Amino acid sequence: MNSIYPVANPEKLSDKKGRVLPDLILLKDGSTVEDLAREIHSDLTKGLLYAKDVRYGVRLPTGYQLRDRDVVSLISAMTKKS
Repeated sequence: MNSIYPVANPEKLSDKKGRVLPDLILLKDGSTVEDLAREIHSDLTKGLLYAKDVRYGVRLPTGYQLRDRDVVSLISAMTKKS
């Protein structure tokens, strides 16, 4: 299993409420960015464009295989309107 930390704010490593690294998602070896999006919410995969590796600032394609302790921000074309 790999420990993956999804964040909404890559600069502060926090979620939308400002909590730093609040979530840890365990995924099997070989899981991709798309698998992570599906684990968070099934609708998130619909507009998923890519992920950003927060530590290195690298853009990751949806098929990228995540590694243990990756910290990623998911980038989606679908935005939530308030």
